Amino acid sequence: MKAALLGREEDSGASVDLEQSEQTTCSRSGRIPQAASLFFLLGCAILVSLAPPTAVIYGQGANFVGVPGPLKVDELSGLGKFLREQHHRLAQWHSGEVKGRDIVTMVAGNEASDADSIISALTYAYLKEEEDLADGIRDRVYVPMVKCNRRHMKLRQETVAILSHAGVDLHDMIHADDETFVPLKHLVEAEDSTFRVILVDHNEADGFMKGLVQGRVAEILDHHMDQQAHVAGKETIAFDSKTGKPTMMSACSVIAERYLGNAVGRQLLKDDDGAVAASLLAVIIIDSKGLGSHATATDKAIAEKLKADISNIESKEHLQFKWLVQKKENPEFWKSATLEENLLYDYKQFGEAGLTCGISATFLDLEALLEKLNDPSQSGAVNEYVKDPAHVDEDAESQSTVFMIMLKKSPFHLAVLSRQPGIREFSVKFLRTPAAKSLNLTPVSGCPNGACPGPVAEVDYYAQDTAIATRKAVGPVCQAMLAAFVKK
Repeated sequence: MKAALLGREEDSGASVDLEQSEQTTCSRSGRIPQAASLFFLLGCAILVSLAPPTAVIYGQGANFVGVPGPLKVDELSGLGKFLREQHHRLAQWHSGEVKGRDIVTMVAGNEASDADSIISALTYAYLKEEEDLADGIRDRVYVPMVKCNRRHMKLRQETVAILSHAGVDLHDMIHADDETFVPLKHLVEAEDSTFRVILVDHNEADGFMKGLVQGRVAEILDHHMDQQAHVAGKETIAFDSKTGKPTMMSACSVIAERYLGNAVGRQLLKDDDGAVAASLLAVIIIDSKGLGSHATATDKAIAEKLKADISNIESKEHLQFKWLVQKKENPEFWKSATLEENLLYDYKQFGEAGLTCGISATFLDLEALLEKLNDPSQSGAVNEYVKDPAHVDEDAESQSTVFMIMLKKSPFHLAVLSRQPGIREFSVKFLRTPAAKSLNLTPVSGCPNGACPGPVAEVDYYAQDTAIATRKAVGPVCQAMLAAFVKK
């Protein structure tokens, strides 16, 4: 049985003239499929008359990269049109206007929703659907989704900028907290047997999908250490377990490799003056620190191939590493954001030996973090991320046994917090042993002037003397610490 998106049992759907729909000129890429799913046909038949979505307030202020107003159809790239179609179809399903069925594959990045997760999910869903349509496959649709709340998209300044340059209307993206996302969430919770998930930029389902998609993970495309959580039909995990290092620094490198691997993908990279190629390249540039010594040979080779598909590449500011870094790390922007916004911006959780380690990466410096922890109106934000045996919250999925805050504004620091009996004392010793030498940590005081208020005093602070601050290094150390604690 196909996935019933609205939980209905009817086979009936909106009336669609298939012949007329196949003759429409709204094809995203200019290639009209011989056969198309109900999902595609409904969107294609109405795309030419769709009004832009209602504007959403993403943020404001001098430090905010504004989101352009809703774009008209002729202002969208092929990727942008694909996202608009999915957005409107979900609205139709949610309203009950469409009662038909389609077999659905959700393409999802991790819950941190950084540029790598968001853009790899959007572009891979686009590639998968175009590949199927080119092959005449009509019974599965690919829906990309963004796990961060819509109002928090404003925190991802570099992603906003990259997608705006790519002919994408950010109002068309599908966020986990959208009311129209409910039908798809029902498929996850109902454990529908035809529903599938493709995980990009992570290899263990997280957030609202955690523990609910076993046996339904169709593909994994990632560059982090394999958590051995799922057996997928296809897996590309660009990580060398022997060296403990990724073989590609970005999930977008993994996605780009797929695009370059067949004729459909190569054509999509060329379309719209290389809009998709530029989006993938921008993220690879960010994650590889400008394609310098931090990049792998594979990253560099893929980047060169992407550059060949981008017209007037020298004039594109969003492909300049310094420009992208400024958009992402702007210290004034992050100081103006709340502690809550800083912690949720880039958060990931890892499991080990029945315990969990949560890591938030932010561009605050130590002084700014202490200032926010000393602010009673903000300090409570840490409670959402650390388990407290005295106040158990079974529904708090983001709470971890150990919570670490990576302060990525140079000079780097690491803040560590645990309320689990015995772990704080153990962590203080463990993080100074050879097992944590890769982080080169030195304890520092969070109370330079003597007295410490509660929220500041329960956190341990370390200077991190490394060339870069990355969760790929901190995560395994935290997991090793939890494993050692359980064994002691």
